[in-house]
Amino acid sequence: MSLSKIIEFPFEHYLKKHTSPTGEVDFSELVEEFKKMGKMLMPKLGGAAPKMPMEKMMEQMAKAQNLELDYRAKISSDPLENAFGEKSMSHNSSNVKVVPHPFVPYAIDILSNVKRTTKSAIYINVPFCQTRCSFCMFYISPYKKEESKRYTDALIKEMRMWENSKSVGTSPIHAVYMGGGTPTALEAEDLHRIIKTCHEIFPLANDCEFTVEGRLSYFTDDKIEACLAAGANRFSLGVQSFDTEVRRRMGRLSSKEDLIRGLEHLSSYDDAAVIIDLIFGLPGQNDKNWDEDLKIVSSLPIDGVDLYQLIMLEGSPLEKLVKAGKMPEAPSKEQRARMYKRGFEYLLDNHFRDLSVSHFGKTFRERNLYNVLAKSDADTLAFGPGAGGKIQGVSFMNVRSYEKWLEKIDEGKKSALMMFVPEKNWRLYKKLGEQVELGFINWDYFEQNFNVNLKDSLKEVISQWQSAGLLTDKGKFADLTLPGRFWAVTMVQLLINYLQHRVFVTA
Repeated sequence: MSLSKIIEFPFEHYLKKHTSPTGEVDFSELVEEFKKMGKMLMPKLGGAAPKMPMEKMMEQMAKAQNLELDYRAKISSDPLENAFGEKSMSHNSSNVKVVPHPFVPYAIDILSNVKRTTKSAIYINVPFCQTRCSFCMFYISPYKKEESKRYTDALIKEMRMWENSKSVGTSPIHAVYMGGGTPTALEAEDLHRIIKTCHEIFPLANDCEFTVEGRLSYFTDDKIEACLAAGANRFSLGVQSFDTEVRRRMGRLSSKEDLIRGLEHLSSYDDAAVIIDLIFGLPGQNDKNWDEDLKIVSSLPIDGVDLYQLIMLEGSPLEKLVKAGKMPEAPSKEQRARMYKRGFEYLLDNHFRDLSVSHFGKTFRERNLYNVLAKSDADTLAFGPGAGGKIQGVSFMNVRSYEKWLEKIDEGKKSALMMFVPEKNWRLYKKLGEQVELGFINWDYFEQNFNVNLKDSLKEVISQWQSAGLLTDKGKFADLTLPGRFWAVTMVQLLINYLQHRVFVTA
């Protein structure tokens, strides 16, 4: 069979072959078909393309799922500090199959024509920052004013490639998140164009949460007003710390006083939710400046706050600076645990609502919708360099290089670089992760929706964790304790791993 016939004919045929009457696609079987064709195609395509560092990392993560982990927590008088070892991840994953590299361009076209089957979101990655924060691994490119229009033109072109596809369809999209990078670095007219185009192209729900992430520095009135006029209804600002000295070490520009004035001004528009991120565990943080951060948060007219633990990733600029002695040591795992406890209790004492293990609402304007959807089985369309999404569990990541992304879009091609197909129980794992993120496990939900008695399947884990002080079994529900909330990401990964190796074992 010729190369052109292999590419032109079988893909639609195989898609139909592995699609159920309800529109669910068995991607696991489909990728096996790809692999068979790959053996014929490899010589004609010149072999696999060299792997980029991000691709290697994702594949290593996939392989790591094959190892069985010890689920047991340490029994001690202080589970908050001692239940598990050093946290090394901020997201959970399960077993996946890697789509053969030569087939990704064809596979993403197939995926774009697969119907969304659950609640949905859109993620837009803006690759620019005015300065690089030393703790950040997402930085792609420094911002230059002339790039704003160039990027926006390409982004809109990319979104329009998907416009008439089944994956866009007519079922509502519940959240849009412009992240990065620093979306607020873009020029006002381009922010307006992106947000307006989203409303034109995509079937956004009437109550769609539309978030623009950014920094207060350079977020001028014309930019704020452009976002609001186009339909943004939530701003998420990366404050990280109000302490000026801590901020300057991290590469942030605004002082404490600048931040307070800026947040008061942004909130005064009273036309969108205003949320801020705080990070605990930054070099130079201590009980005194952390308590000051919390007091400032409670006094501001904002709608919510997120508390994120610093994960010192190997190879990050921050790790290198600390190792070289150019930065103070970061707080230890035990110190970070205590900071989380202080933050959690302080916010609840000041009548914030705990929306999840790390998100807190001060007013009812804050719903934290995208962040919950991102941990669930929600379908997510993704646009921009380095953006990641998933449809029916099949995850994809766009090419990370800004210039290579521009080349792809200029050629009229979708920009996916990597794709991963999950195992058949992926929805259950995602729902389990979503519930733990919210602070509980509802056993009846899994019985009713997956026909699985998850409580019995996990009884030895749940019993051990209850003894360790991480959760309380209340019959229908298992509720996380405060230490359990601190260790939630670790616990989800251990639950998924246990289910894969002890319950849903496949030959």
